[in-house]
Amino acid sequence: MLTGATLRAGDHFDYLRDRLGCWDANGAIIDSPFDYKRNVLLYLPGDMPPPDRHNYQLALEEAIQQAALAAGGRTLVLFTSHSHLRASADAIRTPLAAAGLTVLQQGEGSRTRNLRDFRANPNSVLLGTSSYWEGIDLPGDQLVCLIIARLPFAVPTDPLYAARSRLYEDPFHEYAVPEAVIRLRQGFGRLIRSASDRGVVVLLDSRLWHRSYGEVFLDALPDCTRRQSPLSHLGEAVHGWLNHKVQAHAAVEQHLEYDAWDIGDE
Repeated sequence: MLTGATLRAGDHFDYLRDRLGCWDANGAIIDSPFDYKRNVLLYLPGDMPPPDRHNYQLALEEAIQQAALAAGGRTLVLFTSHSHLRASADAIRTPLAAAGLTVLQQGEGSRTRNLRDFRANPNSVLLGTSSYWEGIDLPGDQLVCLIIARLPFAVPTDPLYAARSRLYEDPFHEYAVPEAVIRLRQGFGRLIRSASDRGVVVLLDSRLWHRSYGEVFLDALPDCTRRQSPLSHLGEAVHGWLNHKVQAHAAVEQHLEYDAWDIGDE
């Protein structure tokens, strides 16, 4: 018997069955006890530059600062690249320090130490990559804002990824996307750890609403209150949600539109 919150890449277990060779295995989906609709705001900055554009890094740094200041710290930022993590840490450390917030980053101390310091100091922002996407438990007010910089696609040049890709006719959609969806769900799960938790998830990858596969990622996430607005409104949205000025039942979900001319693969 296998149990887990991230065993599936969509609303079925086909990907897991295929990987394990267990096509006759039965599967069951049990509803979560958490009220994501009421307790989680999923914020999508509609004007966020694509990750491969030169101005993406500046927008990323602006988003982190806005959200962290509005949340008063208690913010975890998940990266897929060590270089982007270091660049972001260098850029935001001084302005956040001026506001009384401390930046903790992977690579400066062990994960155990960083998590200990993060728990001890609510006025802190923690930046991490791969090992921070799972296995972290920060319930209650220890973590109220989760920022995910990019969709967690595997590096195409990774030997294991390249070898497994050869097993599929369409390796991007049949392998890369499901793997990244599961990874995204793992990262998303860092925020809500108990029924009373409340917070904001900020996704900063515009491929979610500009690529055909983006809907696969969004559909795989819990049914949150979703808002797509300009990046400049992020701080206000975070502050309002965390201070209960924005109620989940009154929030308006904006359905994402996909530009027909901007649909393609990773």
